[in-house]
Amino acid sequence: MFKVAIVDDEYIARKTLEKYFEIYASDFEVTEMFDNGEDLIEYLKNNSVDVVFTDVKMPGITGIEVAKWIYENKPEIKVVIVSGYSEFQWAQEAMRYRVVYYLLKVVDVKEFVGVTEFIRNELRLKKSVESTIDWQRFFYDFVFGIFKSEDEVKRILNQKGGIDAESTTCRVVSVVLGEDERTESSKDNDDDDFEKALGNFIKMLYDANNVAT
Repeated sequence: MFKVAIVDDEYIARKTLEKYFEIYASDFEVTEMFDNGEDLIEYLKNNSVDVVFTDVKMPGITGIEVAKWIYENKPEIKVVIVSGYSEFQWAQEAMRYRVVYYLLKVVDVKEFVGVTEFIRNELRLKKSVESTIDWQRFFYDFVFGIFKSEDEVKRILNQKGGIDAESTTCRVVSVVLGEDERTESSKDNDDDDFEKALGNFIKMLYDANNVAT
């Protein structure tokens, strides 16, 4: 579920957008709504959401200023501006702060669905990249006792490795060759080539789909 904050000085506009999410993008949850940009910014200082939908012209801080603050302080948040104004200068300034889209009121349903689909894909890609495990680093930390507990190892395997640690068998293979044990051919290769060759050999012995080198 992706978290959304809506900021608009018009109550009906806020409730309409909230209804749009309920009907057309149910995997987005409107967790907070504000009638001014100041309150939104104060909230974001100690909390976070995935997306902010903001009106552009409000008393006090404008939607452009909201976008600027998010760009400078929490750039991971996606911003969509919703406005009754179609002046090019507003859209041009919004793009400077990496606003995802500039919607005009009354919001067209097809356009809304398209925007939320784009944001959904962007957020999923970001989460996928963040959740990818660095296997080489993981096994290094594992072998050298960096992890504090068995539960920590299981949590990382479950969350980032996509592995059910309770029902998976794990073998760690460590091979160290002294200088006198290497062939002349292996001495000529650099460490990366030797590591790849060793990894391929291990994959021949075990299921290649379950081996990380």
